[in-house]
Amino acid sequence: CLVPWEAQHEGISCQDFARWKEENDPDRQAAGLEEHLAQHGISCPACNFRYTLTKGGCMHFTCTQCKFEFCIGCKKPFKLGTRCGKDPGCAKMGLHAHHPRNCLFYLRDKEPEDLRKLLKKSKVVYDTEGEVGECRVQVQKESDEGMVDGICGEATEKGHAG
Repeated sequence: CLVPWEAQHEGISCQDFARWKEENDPDRQAAGLEEHLAQHGISCPACNFRYTLTKGGCMHFTCTQCKFEFCIGCKKPFKLGTRCGKDPGCAKMGLHAHHPRNCLFYLRDKEPEDLRKLLKKSKVVYDTEGEVGECRVQVQKESDEGMVDGICGEATEKGHAG
């Protein structure tokens, strides 16, 4: 072997050592993290600290760095009603945010027909005529081991292909 000696090479082949070095390269790991956060992450609107999100869960998020509370759908702040100040009626409300109507906070509870209208209005192409099969939407389910992420798995109705 002509590779300069390193303790991690002890007892493994040159090929396995090369793979280990590549997998543990800090620059490669940082690039992988950046790519993951670009696809699955959010940033705190107050301090820009970045987080990776898991599927499902509440839209209300509290930044662990600066304690700013915000909606992960629209990034509007969550405030206690008495501290909101936007409208006198807010004082009668608990923790809330002033979400725009296209925020995921509202979209998650819409009926499929309302979502279709919104997609059509926004010129988003989607398929409703595909085969009837299993719903592939990611959901959290209770199991003997606690909450687990998985696909819904329920039969889809005609016209709800995806």
